[in-house]
Amino acid sequence: MGLRLRKSFKIGGGFRVNLSSRGVGASWGVPGFRVGTGPSGTRMYGGIPGTGIGWSSGVGSGQRVASSAGATYRQSVDAQRDLMHWAEAQRSRYEVDLHEQHIRALQSIHQEGWSPWDWRVIASSPPPQEPGRPHLREATAMHALQVYTPGVMSKLGSPRGLVEAQRRPPGPGA
Repeated sequence: MGLRLRKSFKIGGGFRVNLSSRGVGASWGVPGFRVGTGPSGTRMYGGIPGTGIGWSSGVGSGQRVASSAGATYRQSVDAQRDLMHWAEAQRSRYEVDLHEQHIRALQSIHQEGWSPWDWRVIASSPPPQEPGRPHLREATAMHALQVYTPGVMSKLGSPRGLVEAQRRPPGPGA
């Protein structure tokens, strides 16, 4: 149940000016019958005076009469909402275009960066080194590691000891 606020002023000759929270209206009538117009449109009231028994009916379209300021405001709100929807659609289109550009860039990198293998060139190239035979430099490094004996400074963890180890001449086969 809603709360209604209303104030009515008698002008005379059955005329009244009605003020309410919804707007201003005017009515004319005699006891038991009244016709009024206001923010909710035109209405007819009838009843038995002093009993509280009566009826009310809308006349015409029954729609609330909109003011030109209210209509202008609603139009501006609708235009702003439409603009926001348009901006969101543009942003979505931009994101889709950006995503498609990334996909095209990845596809072009894949297509441009790969060339087919020429199996004849691969077959005519020398085979890789056998895993069991070490390279000459690898063999020299392994021999130097095997003959290395740390000095006192190396055992203490001094950087000087590391420098001494690096200055020693490599072992045989170098």
